[in-house]
Amino acid sequence: MKLLIVTPMLDSRIGGMERFVIELSLRLALAGHSVTVLTGKRPDDIDLEGVRILRSRIFYVRPFSKFFKYVQLSWIARKHLKNDRYDAVLAMGHSGLFIKDYVWRASGIPVPLIRAERLKEKRGLLSRILMEADYYSQEVIERACIRKAKYHMYPSVHVKSLFEDSYGYKSLRHFIPCSGTGSAYGPEEYPAGDLLKNIPEGEIKVLTVGGLSEKRKGRDVILEAFSLMDLSGITLVCAGGVDATVTGPLKDHFVSLGNVDHRRMPALYQGCDMLIFPSIFEGFPNVLLEAASFGMPVIASRIEGIDEYFTDGEDLILVEKGDAGALSEKILLLAGSEELRKRLSENIKKRIKDIDYGILAGEFVSFVSSKGPLEINLLKKKA
Repeated sequence: MKLLIVTPMLDSRIGGMERFVIELSLRLALAGHSVTVLTGKRPDDIDLEGVRILRSRIFYVRPFSKFFKYVQLSWIARKHLKNDRYDAVLAMGHSGLFIKDYVWRASGIPVPLIRAERLKEKRGLLSRILMEADYYSQEVIERACIRKAKYHMYPSVHVKSLFEDSYGYKSLRHFIPCSGTGSAYGPEEYPAGDLLKNIPEGEIKVLTVGGLSEKRKGRDVILEAFSLMDLSGITLVCAGGVDATVTGPLKDHFVSLGNVDHRRMPALYQGCDMLIFPSIFEGFPNVLLEAASFGMPVIASRIEGIDEYFTDGEDLILVEKGDAGALSEKILLLAGSEELRKRLSENIKKRIKDIDYGILAGEFVSFVSSKGPLEINLLKKKA
């Protein structure tokens, strides 16, 4: 198969969308397929062995950066497709605006729902007007992308229903999930021991990936939860940006790693004792699946569709969105029980074995090769 993937960025600041592109591309290339990634040009771009990467300069205009980014990228993809033919095109997010008959991958939950959540925040009149205009423009192109797509990819049935209800359509050809587990990079090959070397031996290391970068990722919930705890023997390890000032007792129990090379993340998962992911709204986080594939005990908020992946109390621990008290309580519970951590670790690896990226890549090829209506839901095959 000859596949084109259209995605905004492929640089060292790896997010969920980029992780998916990297892992799927590498698995398909290894299986003998021809993969081309069409993306933007950044100062810290990365390359992938066996994958052809085409980069173009994309200009960002604030506050409508997403709108202009996708408009430019999709126009570039349209011109490229006039000169080069592919068996399938996978458009990430809103990058399918000017093309048609492609696979559209949901990048989160529908824009109207994100806008409703964001407008709950306290803002000035001008800021509110600009935000409304920004989300309206994103909603327009999201609707267009969904309508033009031949196939759809969603993180869960729940999120699929949210999109269908928001935009009034029925997805006859869809693939679930739109992220997988595992990593092409082994923890032995790319160790992360030096990242944790200053943490005293025996400390319980609580990892958050991107959790302190913005409010919707649960930043305020995490900070409040740790303010309620006795932090003796516990260290909060943060990978990714930090958009907050860490004060009080937590200051002495906090390690910020900044942006960690995606190849070193598996070793970081293995080096910490648990992952917390109290996101307020999310499509489905790649980081949670990656951590699960390495047997990491997880505490997460009850985000959309998570019960299609896991069972609360058996595979992971769930808390209600925004409940800092419950998060604090569950962190202490998990920190105090090695037996519970071990049980969750063993169960979560079994639960997600059928959505390994190797399996997902093979099923994806079958999916895009089909001519008629088709539903593939790998989550139905879980243990």
